[in-house]
Amino acid sequence: MKNKFAPARLQKSETVDERIEFAVKFSHERLELLRRGDWLNLREDLNRLIGIDDNGAPMASFAGFHALPDKKTGSFTQAEDSEIFALQKDVRSLLEGFVGGHWIPLNDGDRTVKWRPIETPIAGRLVVTRIMDDDGKNFPFVIFIGALRDSVLMILSSLLATNASGAIDRCPECQTPFYRTGKRVFCAPDCMNRAMVRRKRAGKSKPRKGAK
Repeated sequence: MKNKFAPARLQKSETVDERIEFAVKFSHERLELLRRGDWLNLREDLNRLIGIDDNGAPMASFAGFHALPDKKTGSFTQAEDSEIFALQKDVRSLLEGFVGGHWIPLNDGDRTVKWRPIETPIAGRLVVTRIMDDDGKNFPFVIFIGALRDSVLMILSSLLATNASGAIDRCPECQTPFYRTGKRVFCAPDCMNRAMVRRKRAGKSKPRKGAK
């Protein structure tokens, strides 16, 4: 069976949009179909998603919210395949709740709004600091310290709290969360083709006006 989606890649990690798009693609990737080179790329990109290099050190290429896995965890370069499979399920669950959870009324003073809470158990601690590089430049950081799984979910949760998360939608055909670009309605061409075929068949089954 072929992979429905191309392997997820995080070409850059500077913008929120790119990191969210990568996380969404990772959530529904067929990991069992990845080749060895794809696995190496995926581990590197998961490191970049949370803001660390292959050795687990913070990347100073961009300021903002990073995660720093604890010493026992290391980085995704050393992670077992089973850890990444388990992580994918947690990321998918978080995204599915984000786009498909139930709206609950919430009394907000003089008005009533609705919210869609997603509970994600995470263990770790937050550190606010500044980091100085070899050139004497310093960068502000908010760092989450915890296991790799918790680091990814914490970073993803913070990204979902931005306006960029509005591009995440649910495919009307297969219900898969996907990152919407342009005028896309479906997550992949396969889903679009199935929907079009079903629509055509439904149109042919309807009796024409005036027909007896």
